[in-house]
Amino acid sequence: WSSASEWVDNAIPPIGANVKVRNTLTLDQNVDISNLTIDAGANLNVSDAKQLTVNGALTNNGTLNLLSSVDGTATILTNGTVSGSGTNNVQQWLTVARQWWYLSSPLTAAKTTTFTGTNKIGDYNEATTSYSAPLATDLPLTAGKGYVVKLTDATDGAYTFTGGTLNNGDITLTPTRTGITAPKRGFNLVGNPYPSYLDWAAAYTDATNPAVNMRNAIWYRTYAGGAMTFHTYGDGDAVPETTSPLIAPMQGFWVKVAADNTNGSLTFKNTHRKHFETGANPLKVKALDARPRLRLVVSNGTATDEMLVVGKSYASDVLDSYDIEKMSNDNVAIPEVYSVVSNQELVINSMNALTEGKTVTLG
Repeated sequence: WSSASEWVDNAIPPIGANVKVRNTLTLDQNVDISNLTIDAGANLNVSDAKQLTVNGALTNNGTLNLLSSVDGTATILTNGTVSGSGTNNVQQWLTVARQWWYLSSPLTAAKTTTFTGTNKIGDYNEATTSYSAPLATDLPLTAGKGYVVKLTDATDGAYTFTGGTLNNGDITLTPTRTGITAPKRGFNLVGNPYPSYLDWAAAYTDATNPAVNMRNAIWYRTYAGGAMTFHTYGDGDAVPETTSPLIAPMQGFWVKVAADNTNGSLTFKNTHRKHFETGANPLKVKALDARPRLRLVVSNGTATDEMLVVGKSYASDVLDSYDIEKMSNDNVAIPEVYSVVSNQELVINSMNALTEGKTVTLG
């Protein structure tokens, strides 16, 4: 693999190889290599749901295709430099039954033309706490920014981001919190900028809080029970319990700035990136931190909603940074349940201890 005499067409490179792609190579299994060069006119296809790790330099002067299907999306970890004048195509499989998708671009120069025809793409303005009108075609997509896509196509399919190189290395965002009155002030729609998973827990641990002025929480907008609902993760706890700190490739999500009339700061790094680990339990709490938890679930037979009360030795019973705000679905067809502390609706209520006789106010 590191010289012409070692090249075998369509063979899978061994771990640690230096790979030069001269024609067309399709990777149908997970591969971990040192350096990767794709020659001009050559093609490297990474099959859907497969994982490619490049620990050194990636130079693409040909075409790199990360493929996606109903079975999953190809992911790539790049731990070194990314360069070259070639074409990068990153697919994401979207279903029309869901219609609304919250996405982010994995490339440096992708555009809104990824979603053509009658499909629409927009963004969210924190200052006005409102969504934009559909954006014009041929506008650049900003790395780390979340976008809302409305699908009107009749069939499911793979949508292809193209343009520029793979997002790589440090990507810094400056979320905002405008004013002191809007109920949803401080919420910013951001996105995983990488063609790999992003570990929120690692990203937040790396930050210097409260200097970065960010809440230790993320909110997903997802599709369940025929309606769009919110999932929440923060400080090792999740609602519902299956919600993970591993943010999928190209996934848009919400973060919140902590203090009024200030900006926050987030920096995503290659060290925060991962492949998905089958069978892993990212929410498992360490043995030394066995937290008592009380979950309440409300259902109308179609849609469900959930809240969590959790005991933490370092949290207080009054409103503090370990309490996570409830994001309302604003849909009368979906029941909602939450706890209330100091007039703040909470999806995760962190208390110092769960002891006999303690009360929790519900809404």
